[in-house]
Amino acid sequence: MATPVDFTLTQPVTGDDNFYIIFTSGTTGKPKGVQADLKAASDRLAAHITNLGLTDKAPIMVYGGQQFEMVASFLGSVKSGHAYVPVDVNSADERLLDILAFYFCVILILVYLYSYSGVGQGHFIYNEF
Repeated sequence: MATPVDFTLTQPVTGDDNFYIIFTSGTTGKPKGVQADLKAASDRLAAHITNLGLTDKAPIMVYGGQQFEMVASFLGSVKSGHAYVPVDVNSADERLLDILAFYFCVILILVYLYSYSGVGQGHFIYNEF
């Protein structure tokens, strides 16, 4: 049986903007909650999209499931001046090709490959067309 660890709450998790909270003991061995907020995640993606130099207002396909990261992708797209086309991971391949052809999407954000390697260190995988 594991030995209980004394835990003192030094930084309570608060705020309405939490994207999600990762609970970890890190290198200290003391449990803590690390917050990642929606605004920071969407701002980071918006800046990245803007730096790509895409055609103004060109739509972006956002491919994923029912994940919080989808919301960050939607907001990041809009903040960078682009419309987004949400596509569920369960969509048929033919449907994906039809959507790409109809909307002339300039990039594809693969949300299911999105991961956090630390607070504010989100990585979005994308393909340019």
